[in-house]
Amino acid sequence: LAQLIAERLTKDSDVEFAAFKKEHPIIGVPKIYLKTKKNSPVKLLLETISQIKEEVSDFKKQIQSISK
Repeated sequence: LAQLIAERLTKDSDVEFAAFKKEHPIIGVPKIYLKTKKNSPVKLLLETISQIKEEVSDFKKQIQSISK
């Protein structure tokens, strides 16, 4: 999930740098690194997460409509 978030963030024109790091592949907690040009990194991160959640919800609805 951290990789998806970082990839989405890099597509934003306000982002100078976005990446993630996970110390251990199984038990590590991912860290997201984000540097923006002007706007708040926290605000942009939360907006990106909301967009991903909305896309996942739409995808779930599409799958449910097909399975009926």
